[in-house]
Amino acid sequence: MPRIAKVNTYTRIINASLALFNEEGERNISTNHIAAHLGISPGNLYYHFRNKDEIIVQLFKRYSEALLAYLNEAVLPSNVEDSINYMAGIYDVMWEYRFLFSDVNTLLARSAELLGEHNTFTQAKVSPLLVNLLTQLNGLNIISADQTAMNDLAVNMWMVTKYWFDFDSSLRGRAKLTEDSKVRGISRTLSLLRPYLLPEHRAEFDQKSVATINFSIQRPSENVALTKLKRFSDGLLVFGCFIYAPSRYFHSRPRLSRPAAGAEIL
Repeated sequence: MPRIAKVNTYTRIINASLALFNEEGERNISTNHIAAHLGISPGNLYYHFRNKDEIIVQLFKRYSEALLAYLNEAVLPSNVEDSINYMAGIYDVMWEYRFLFSDVNTLLARSAELLGEHNTFTQAKVSPLLVNLLTQLNGLNIISADQTAMNDLAVNMWMVTKYWFDFDSSLRGRAKLTEDSKVRGISRTLSLLRPYLLPEHRAEFDQKSVATINFSIQRPSENVALTKLKRFSDGLLVFGCFIYAPSRYFHSRPRLSRPAAGAEIL
């Protein structure tokens, strides 16, 4: 009988932190909460991470690897419907790491390392891939835009996407995010693309945008754009230099344990 690989403490800390940050909010979770949730001592956690920000940096690296994997593996859209599904796939990845986008600037201000990782990821990796997407649509005569317009549009689409969860949460009194927020974000990002569509594609774009959003609301866990990536990640513990946890782990709501009196709250 094959032996099942045991997840080490370092990975368990990363996985538990992601679930807790997403469910309860990063500001509401301390290293002591994480240790208590895992049933380990705070000292054991500090052996692997000096503070909470070090955990967040590792989660950002995992997120960036996951998003780049999607952008590199997904086939560039060849029609309007593919374009909508492609953008939905980006939001699916971000939803799995949504705490990172609930208060982006505060997190970046706290950690120089995270700021550096973020800037390198955005400028050197994501932006060129989004420009490639728009260049593809331009070449297929789905949109009409010159190079300057495509560069600007790529930045604007990413800016709206990255800050969407924070913005949407603020409109709702900082209530806990639901997957409806992801659906609204897809719609808002795609709205930036619409003015560049050639007239013959606009009616189809409007119709299929509404259909995709309705489908996502009814069956959010079955978004076609990321099915392949999620199945892949479910079976992996290690992929390159980052580690995935089974995606079903994130669907359970963790129970928080109260830190001991006088314990450190980060």
